[in-house]
Amino acid sequence: MKRHVEIFLAGVMVVAPLAVTVYVVWWLGSGLDGLARSLVGAVSEAAADKWIPGVGAVVLLAGVYVVGALTKVWGFRWVTAGLEGLFVRLPGVRSLYESVRDMLKLFGGDPGRMGQVVRYRLPGTEA
Repeated sequence: MKRHVEIFLAGVMVVAPLAVTVYVVWWLGSGLDGLARSLVGAVSEAAADKWIPGVGAVVLLAGVYVVGALTKVWGFRWVTAGLEGLFVRLPGVRSLYESVRDMLKLFGGDPGRMGQVVRYRLPGTEA
């Protein structure tokens, strides 16, 4: 019985991350499409009737690219610094914002600033 539980848990370790990732991507994509469709519908009902699925994701990618380009502008840096200051002052938002920011800096940051890997052996053990 223990072997069957181990096999099942091994399957969960493979399927759960994949399922959660697929669901989150689907949820974000459909949410973005719905948001973009409602914005287009507010401007033009005819354009909303001719909606092409996936436009919301394209708009998101283009928006992120534009924000990235704007980070080179001094005035925009002032705005983002102000928003960051606001987020850091809000108790629940602060934890989420700083966690995401630190994670993105870890994986997308400058490799020269990452530091050095250290190997530590616990005294008296092989660990």
